[in-house]
Amino acid sequence: MLTSTSISTSETGGPYITAAIECAWKGDVNRAHEELVAKLGSNPVGLSQIQNALLDCLDATVRIYGGEYESALKLILPQLSLAEQSTHRDQLDWLYTAIAFALGAMGDPERGLEWVGRAMAMTETHPHSAGRRKAHITEGSLLGQMGDHAGAHEALQQAFTVAQAQGELRSMAICCGNIAANCLQQARLQAADSEAQRTSAQLAIDHASRALDLNIPDGRGQGNIAAHVYRAQAWTLLGDHAKAREELQAQVQLVLTNPHRHVELLLALAQSCCATHEYEQARAHLMQAHSMAQSHSLERILLQIFPIAVRLEIAAEDTAAALAWSERHCAFLEAHYRHRLQNVARSAELFAEAERLRKEAELLRSRSEAWEHAALRDTLTGIFNRRGLAQHSIPLFATARETALAAFDADHFKMVNDRFGHAVGDQVLKALARIIHTHIRGGDVLARTGGEEFVLLLADASLESAQHICERIRVAIESNDWEKLSAGLRLTSSIGLAARTVDDSLDTLIARADVALYAAKNGGRNRVQVAA
Repeated sequence: MLTSTSISTSETGGPYITAAIECAWKGDVNRAHEELVAKLGSNPVGLSQIQNALLDCLDATVRIYGGEYESALKLILPQLSLAEQSTHRDQLDWLYTAIAFALGAMGDPERGLEWVGRAMAMTETHPHSAGRRKAHITEGSLLGQMGDHAGAHEALQQAFTVAQAQGELRSMAICCGNIAANCLQQARLQAADSEAQRTSAQLAIDHASRALDLNIPDGRGQGNIAAHVYRAQAWTLLGDHAKAREELQAQVQLVLTNPHRHVELLLALAQSCCATHEYEQARAHLMQAHSMAQSHSLERILLQIFPIAVRLEIAAEDTAAALAWSERHCAFLEAHYRHRLQNVARSAELFAEAERLRKEAELLRSRSEAWEHAALRDTLTGIFNRRGLAQHSIPLFATARETALAAFDADHFKMVNDRFGHAVGDQVLKALARIIHTHIRGGDVLARTGGEEFVLLLADASLESAQHICERIRVAIESNDWEKLSAGLRLTSSIGLAARTVDDSLDTLIARADVALYAAKNGGRNRVQVAA
């Protein structure tokens, strides 16, 4: 869906993607996508795998809300594991909610609720966020789809509470409209003219009226039209047909560009006419609604049309027509559930493939981490090697923190190897690493950089405190019971210490410490020498 000219570096694209994810996390996925299109264009090159994954997830989310459910899930799922490795992994609730929405639209609300649960868990620490609100709205839709209208009402009420806390009037109106629709669904399932049905219908009127009272400009006004239709349908259930008809007639011209709302309005008019025994007019509205719903593949509304048609013909005492509608209803239900099973099967296949890809990614990640760990460590002592030292020094040298560096060398180590053997020499090196390690602090970095050479990077340490630490280590090495390794073995160490200056890099600091180390050796060994 990206259509502009492309750019070529992750340094340029990265900040744009970060800004887009932040925008999506704050609740405006469409704006996030539009701004990314304007900045990156089509097929941007030079981005990392993770950045491309986030790009695809954002693109697919827009497709979901545009009705392209299956193709969008096929795009998202292979990229999900990478997206979850990004620095934005705690800001993906919008993505999980979109997946849930798509699954509901594909007839798999049960699996959709699992993804809403992920979005809920992610927004637990942000109870008044846009992500929390949208997750509650989607949860309400899915629960209503499953027939749990009480659960749906609770979820939508929670969404309203979040919107109210945010001062989001438009979202409050949307929540009220959705609650009205849920109350109507409940009312239709309850016994005609029962107290329960009247209560549900009145609640639908109250919530639809509240949505309209908020008086929110709504683009082409479709949300407000829905509230008018819901209110009219509730009045029809309550027997106030004149009020229902007046409300519906006022919306006729406004729904012509929206087939979904148009069909809902026609159905409401048909029900109102049926209630006042205007059967021919009711049939005309119903047939128009049926034709329009078929041509626009509005399956959920078609499911409502058939039972309304049956009740209409029974009321009109045309049993043949009622039977014909019943047969069409059965045939439609058979095709509908077959299609739904196919959708559920496809979503199951998609998620099975996604789970396989996730496991592969996790295996590769764990291997990569193991390889990276090995690449940064000295195989003999287990402490960092020169590469590990360089990598872990980056945060220290990125700021002007006070830092010191000590270069250690085991005195006369060649004589240890010659006299006691290389196996004992290896044990000496391991012991040296352990002794030094026991005397350093949590943020310090210890590395073996050569045969018997060690480097200790002391974070947030003044020259004086670093000198005290090095002296304690020198004494500990000298007083260690080396004869445990081999009879007659003795060992001392020479240490060169340098404090970081403003102009020092890691390499220049090591070089200055090395100069001090040579001075310590030339000065008689077994001593700490501070660089000039």
